[in-house]
Amino acid sequence: RRIGDFMLNVSSELCRENSSGFLYICGGSGSGKTTVVQTCAKNVSSTVKHKFNCCFVNMASIHASMKYGTKVINLIIRKIAKELEIKELPCLESIEEVIKKKALVLVLDEIDLIFKKRGGNAKSWYQPLFALAKDNAT
Repeated sequence: RRIGDFMLNVSSELCRENSSGFLYICGGSGSGKTTVVQTCAKNVSSTVKHKFNCCFVNMASIHASMKYGTKVINLIIRKIAKELEIKELPCLESIEEVIKKKALVLVLDEIDLIFKKRGGNAKSWYQPLFALAKDNAT
């Protein structure tokens, strides 16, 4: 219920104009976290007046596709841009333009893997994502 409520709030025009938000869902492997979020996103998007984009990023696949020197944030940006059907060069600015018009629910699945594999140092990729949410809360 709280996940659905969060998504309803994100999709409401009033919320988009006044705040940004984060929701962290944790639980054991195989407990159904991803399925619950996907189901809530589907249910909420079919009932709300103000539609929103929903982008699922599997951080395990991001980690697996990393090559030497590739930054996690660049891979996340590419994934978001693809989901939002951004044709130009994917960057935070192009994503920002899209989410000004239609809210984005970004789901970072298996996020704990990146923290474990990167020695807990994820500041370089999560700070730009937080800033993107904050900058779009007018």
